[in-house]
Amino acid sequence: MIKNVAILRFWYEGNSFSPLPAGRAAFESREWISGDEARDFYQGKGLETGAAVDYLARHPGIDGQFLRCAAAYPAGPVAAGLFPAFAGEVISGLRGRQWDGIYASLHGATVAADLTESETHLLERIRAEVGSAPIAVSFDLHANLDPRIGDLADIVVGYKTYPHIDMYETGWKAMSLLHKAMQGEIRPRSLIRPAGFAPTSFNMRTAEGAGPMAAVVRRAARAEDEHGFHDVSSFGGFPYADVANCGASVSVCFDKDTVEADRVAVGLAEDFKAQAGDFDSRLPGPEEVIGGFLEGGQGVHWAILEPSDNVFSGGAGDTPGLLRAVLELVPQVPSVFAFFWDPGIATRAMEAGFGATLDCAFGGRLSTSYGDPVHVTGTVETLTDGRFENIGPMEKGLSVDLGATAVIRVGEVRIIVTSSNVPVNDPAYFALHGIDLASYPLVYVKAKNHFRAAFAEAFDRIVECETQGPAPSDLSGLPYTRAPLQRLKVGRRWKESSDGF
Repeated sequence: MIKNVAILRFWYEGNSFSPLPAGRAAFESREWISGDEARDFYQGKGLETGAAVDYLARHPGIDGQFLRCAAAYPAGPVAAGLFPAFAGEVISGLRGRQWDGIYASLHGATVAADLTESETHLLERIRAEVGSAPIAVSFDLHANLDPRIGDLADIVVGYKTYPHIDMYETGWKAMSLLHKAMQGEIRPRSLIRPAGFAPTSFNMRTAEGAGPMAAVVRRAARAEDEHGFHDVSSFGGFPYADVANCGASVSVCFDKDTVEADRVAVGLAEDFKAQAGDFDSRLPGPEEVIGGFLEGGQGVHWAILEPSDNVFSGGAGDTPGLLRAVLELVPQVPSVFAFFWDPGIATRAMEAGFGATLDCAFGGRLSTSYGDPVHVTGTVETLTDGRFENIGPMEKGLSVDLGATAVIRVGEVRIIVTSSNVPVNDPAYFALHGIDLASYPLVYVKAKNHFRAAFAEAFDRIVECETQGPAPSDLSGLPYTRAPLQRLKVGRRWKESSDGF
């Protein structure tokens, strides 16, 4: 008998402090699709939904229907009305048909302007519509999970890697467990237990020896094997989402003993919290980092990252702090700066043409809260249409559209300017602009850990520095109103100020 499965997706990470809201256009520029269009789009993509397409192809006994699927690059809260409309469309797609299973590819750190705990709200509505049909949900490692989700979803699975190079594997596991549940081979349940603290992700890489998260993930994997659970996932949370469930958690998907599953989940969560101090990170300023490069002498090759304006943390490609330091300290060292999101400069460069001289104000376009613009005169060296396809390993096969782009040379610093706010995590990004990174001793990137997935072997060192921006390593200056402050303070050198934050 054919099994009917509904597949939906809302993959979005919201930074409550970003100056850039996420409207419908942000989703339409990446993923706002359904039906056969979604199936065709995800075919061959290294995403959870790409795995769903392949799983369906391998299992003709499942009739998979793609409902609304949406994704956008991280930014501020989702604009009012958009998430409720998305949820309403999903429910309309479910209504009037008998479903044997549901797979939802979610992020877990969505922030909506008009709806608190948006992903819980979505799953409540889905559960009410489909009754007892099994529901499988996959989440990003940085999900801020409401424990109630464990009561709404039968199957909860999460990424195990950061940088996230197991999106496809996570989707495949969710679909596989859902299939087994539909066939009656398993009767899965899930529970979620908070760890009681909210780490930043600077020390959250999962590669062996990369930091404390590697040990957390290994403990979860051992527990999954030793107890025969379907899945055990450790979620680091996303501290820039000002929500009540901000913080780390552990999920267990199991089949039999709730008491045992709860005991293991609570134990793993306690072990996670015991390492809170190891996740605390205070980054050096750009002057200190650049000074370290200069001390290294000739022949060194560094990437210096500016994570406070990392797009995958809700940055907007608009903070001037690192560029200002670069132009003051090392303007004559051949280097690449990626990037600034400024459609105005990109358009003027296109109009002026190759070799033209252009007066530019970099940064501070959306907000001067993080510093005034850097005013310089540069030369237009490269112009592109901004289109390429990721070669991976992260989001392999995904088409990217930066809009019109330009490379503006100021001294020996080549600054990439784009018309869309898109993260710099793939080698094809630089190839598009004719840039061979090996030719530049210094490469500056508004990025964080995801950059390392493709570039870890390309540099002698990759170093992060602290500048003013919406995603800093020091959380104490952020104006939280919903997140439990005690979670944010655990294991962290917290600076008290007059407003209590």
